[in-house]
Amino acid sequence: MLLVKKFGGTSVGDLNRIKNTAQIIKKYIDNGDQVVVVISAMAGVTNDIYDQCSTIHSQYHSEYDQAMVVGEQISASLLAMELENLGCKAKSYNCWNLPIYGDGNYGDGVITEINTHQLKDDLENQIIPVIAGFQAIKKNENRAITLGRGGSDYSAVMVAASIHADICYIYTDVSGVYNADPRILPEASKIHELSYDEIIEMADGGAKVLQLKSVIAAKKYKVYMKVLSSFNPDEIGTVIANNILLKRGENIITLNYKNWTHDITKITIFALYSPEIPDFARIQASLIEKKIDVVEVNIVQNNKVEILIKNANKENCLKNLFLLFSTKRS
Repeated sequence: MLLVKKFGGTSVGDLNRIKNTAQIIKKYIDNGDQVVVVISAMAGVTNDIYDQCSTIHSQYHSEYDQAMVVGEQISASLLAMELENLGCKAKSYNCWNLPIYGDGNYGDGVITEINTHQLKDDLENQIIPVIAGFQAIKKNENRAITLGRGGSDYSAVMVAASIHADICYIYTDVSGVYNADPRILPEASKIHELSYDEIIEMADGGAKVLQLKSVIAAKKYKVYMKVLSSFNPDEIGTVIANNILLKRGENIITLNYKNWTHDITKITIFALYSPEIPDFARIQASLIEKKIDVVEVNIVQNNKVEILIKNANKENCLKNLFLLFSTKRS
């Protein structure tokens, strides 16, 4: 099979994690698969570069992007070297080498074209291409442009679409998509299958596993995706594809959140497989009972509610809502 495997910053967070990632890739190579890798910067590197840029120039502009593409290029080279240590042929690429072209605003670009000739040549010669994600060339300016926070997901989907990969794997530090953030709510349940529209709805509400732009692209190009953990790669993850048909035993309520302003968090309650959110009156009553400082509650549609709260109440509010809508694993 032809596979694209994207590894996030925690998957390559240090040299030991890079060694672990190389072992995951080698297993698929030994199985006879063809693999193209898309890589993020090592955890924290992009933030460090951004902070350094901010101390020099307070307004974001194109020079930030020229600096921030370096992190992915470093991790791509390190992983390619480690794959060679394991006896695999590998070659790292940045956005210029292929090339990958983009357009739009600096800091939030879109990919317009990927030249696949070199990738196809490498695959024919049993070479593993390791591509630096999060970046493209702004063709009319011949400058690097980054693809937004989480942009390596988007890079991976677009690479998978361009080479007609069978599966695009997204490796993170959690083993799939959950109905709430498992870092805050350990009781959260994994959702084993999602349609494109469902994951788009969740990502738009603040789900942290996948970048919104990437799942919109996956839907457009019908890229079959699997979300897994690089820490537990054999654990069953989440499949994202078109027209997923599930045995709908019990309704699943998802809770996602994102910053709305500097001191306000927006929590989105979204019901999968159901035309409406049950017991909306219970939501209001519970928040009042817990004395959670609610700024605003909006019923966006029958199966979607948005709640604006003060940041200090975020974890308390999420835990309280989770108790209201706890479900069995799908």
